Amino acid sequence: NRAMTVDTPIQLGSGSWIVNALAAMKLVDEGKLNLDSTIADYLPWVKFDKNQESTITVRQLVANDANIPDAIRIAGAQRSAADMPENLPSSIDSKEAYIQALMPDKLHSINGATIGYDYSYITNDILLSLIVEQIAGMPLEQFVQTTIFAPLQIKASYDTPLAKNSNIATTYRLANGTPFIEGPRQMEVNTFNPPSFLNGVVGLSMSSSDLTKILVAVVSQDSRLLSSEGWNTFLNLEQGVWGAGGWWSREINGVNIIANVGGTQGSEIFMDVLPESKTAYLVMSNYLLESDITPVYQVLGSVSMALMMFDDSSPFRTFPFIRTTEQSCNCF
Repeated sequence: NRAMTVDTPIQLGSGSWIVNALAAMKLVDEGKLNLDSTIADYLPWVKFDKNQESTITVRQLVANDANIPDAIRIAGAQRSAADMPENLPSSIDSKEAYIQALMPDKLHSINGATIGYDYSYITNDILLSLIVEQIAGMPLEQFVQTTIFAPLQIKASYDTPLAKNSNIATTYRLANGTPFIEGPRQMEVNTFNPPSFLNGVVGLSMSSSDLTKILVAVVSQDSRLLSSEGWNTFLNLEQGVWGAGGWWSREINGVNIIANVGGTQGSEIFMDVLPESKTAYLVMSNYLLESDITPVYQVLGSVSMALMMFDDSSPFRTFPFIRTTEQSCNCF
C-alpha cells in the first residue's frame, strides 16, 4: 500500500471525456469541425438501425446528448448493471471494429430519453474520437497531448495500474454483496484494464495537481486552448443544459455553479466552478461507494458555497481530505 498524494494519478474513466471534448472544441475553434454536421458527414460508413447517423450531430456527441446506449460493457468502467456482456469480445481490436460489431441493430439513439453519461457513454465517445482523429490526422491521444497537455504542462498517462512501473493508484469498490451500512465496509480492488484501442476514450489517468491545471484553464478561459467564443460554447452556461464534456449548470442560493463528474467503478472525480468569483475546487478519490454518491454531491455543493466566504487573493487552494478504511483506500 502506498500513500496517495496530489501527484498520484487516478484513472478517470468517463472523466476522459472532459479532455476529449475540449480537443474536439479546439478543432471547432480552428474551423475544421462543424458542430452542426452529422455523423454521416464525417463517418459515412457508420450505419444506425434507423438511419440516425444522418440526424445525430457533432454537437450532440460533444455533449453526450445523442442518447446512444452502450451495448458492450467494459469491465470496471460503466457503473450501470445494464444488460451488457461483461467481457469485450476478443475479435474487437479497434474503435472501428467496435462500432461495426454493433451495426446496425445495436447502434441506435433513444429519442426523448436522457442517458446519464456515467452509465452509457463509451459508444458515444468512440464515435466522437473517430471524428476527431479523422480531422486531426493523428491518434486522439497524440492530438490531446499536442493541443492540451503540452501547453498546460500536464503529465498524463494512458497506462493502467497493471502496467510495469506504474504509479497509478489502485482503485476500490464495495465488495460484492456487502450491504450499505454505517462504519467500515468491505472493499475489493476494482480491476479496470481497458484494451489499448480504448485508451484515449476511457483510459486516461491524471493526478489532482494536473487535473487542477484543466480547472484553472476552464476558470480563466485560457486563450491557449480556446477563443472566448469557443469557451462559451464549451461551457454552455444555460441552466439545465449540458455543455461540452459533461459540464452542467445549476444554481445554489442564487449562485450559478457549473460542475462535472466522472470516474470508473472504483474512482470518482468531482469538479465545481463558480464563474462569477472565478473559484473552483476538485475532489478525487480512488474508491467508490455508489450509495454515497448523492449525499457526497450535496455536501460538495455546500463546500463550494463555503469557499466563497474565504477572502483569499488566490482562487485556487488545496484542501487535502484523507479518508482511510481497513483496506487503506485513501481519498483526496
